[in-house]
Amino acid sequence: MDLYRDIVRQFISAGDLDSAIAWLQRGRLTTMGRADPSLERQESDLLIQRLEKISKQLREVLATNPSDATNKAALEKNEVELADYRLKTAGSLVERYPNDYAYRFDFGSLLLAAGRVEDAVQQLQYAQRNPKYRQPSLLALGKAFVLSNKFDIAIEQLSLAKSEIHMMNDLKKDVIYELGSAYEKMGKAKEAVDEFKIIYMADSGFRDVAKKINDFYEGQKSPSA
Repeated sequence: MDLYRDIVRQFISAGDLDSAIAWLQRGRLTTMGRADPSLERQESDLLIQRLEKISKQLREVLATNPSDATNKAALEKNEVELADYRLKTAGSLVERYPNDYAYRFDFGSLLLAAGRVEDAVQQLQYAQRNPKYRQPSLLALGKAFVLSNKFDIAIEQLSLAKSEIHMMNDLKKDVIYELGSAYEKMGKAKEAVDEFKIIYMADSGFRDVAKKINDFYEGQKSPSA
């Protein structure tokens, strides 16, 4: 098994993912390989990397020739295949390891990206049981409830996440931004700008908060000003 691992590492170093995957699959057929679940995860990761590499190559080609219909169709097909494979793999991992909340978080995030909001909510509610994934799960839950127009519940989840993150890091900025956006969608401009101000005072270059703040103050000017 160590020999198979070494061969796989060599092909990965050489950038030959097809060969790395082929040798890893051969290794998984051995007695020791069948008993090692980490190899399954490595194979999934390599298959995803291969699909990502194909998408990257197609985007580079399209950057030089945006009207290339053949490559455009190939990119769309590969992106669908990548999203489907990620979702299928994540779902399979959750099914086999239901108490691994990292897998729950990954699956919930992918379900949310696929627009399967209710399914995503269920997985993310499980994921928050792990302290490491609690605040990211609350953020994702907030986004899910916004997508389903449950703005009051979204605000509750996002406010809770905001209160639990004590350092103004990127995660907290994301949480506050989504909280402000939820207020915006409810038509509560004052509450929204109060949230955006918190980010603006810490990092005026974060997303479009500077524009939001400037637009707000421009709107406060009297017509005669």
